[in-house]
Amino acid sequence: DIHPGDVIALNGGTTTTEIAQELGRKCAADPSFTSGGVTVVTNAVNIAYELSVRDQVRVVVTGGVARSRSYELIGPLTELILPAIDVHTFFLGLDAIDVERGVLTQNEGEAAVSAALARTAQRVIGVADHTKFEASGFARICAATDLDLLITDSGVAPEHVEALRAAGVEVQIAG
Repeated sequence: DIHPGDVIALNGGTTTTEIAQELGRKCAADPSFTSGGVTVVTNAVNIAYELSVRDQVRVVVTGGVARSRSYELIGPLTELILPAIDVHTFFLGLDAIDVERGVLTQNEGEAAVSAALARTAQRVIGVADHTKFEASGFARICAATDLDLLITDSGVAPEHVEALRAAGVEVQIAG
């Protein structure tokens, strides 16, 4: 649950973009967000753009160098701000997940920024559709056990859910 005054972080990706859109709708529709609002920290310029039109959402963009096609800002400039902020919940989009290999993405720059966001967050929620369990990635973001919760869809194979739960990761199946 998101509450007025919360600081939420979102990295880039299609799933986190959907989360941003839903967050924007929720904040606009819920009168309790009128005065308090939420702060969203992101390295994704498309998410920053999406939420910047919402009066109830304060948007903080990490800075950095824009990566073509992913809309994510990466590089050392991006990581400078993160040690100075406190994030309540980080919604972590990912390209691949496995109990042994961890949480992965295709680009090492994106992985570094996501890892830094995860370190500053009190709670890390991985978001992945079932295809991410059969996918591979290039760069590791964190261990699967660093996730406080993983939200996935009903297409996920039961053995993947069982492996994560056996490792101590809470798994929520949506839809």
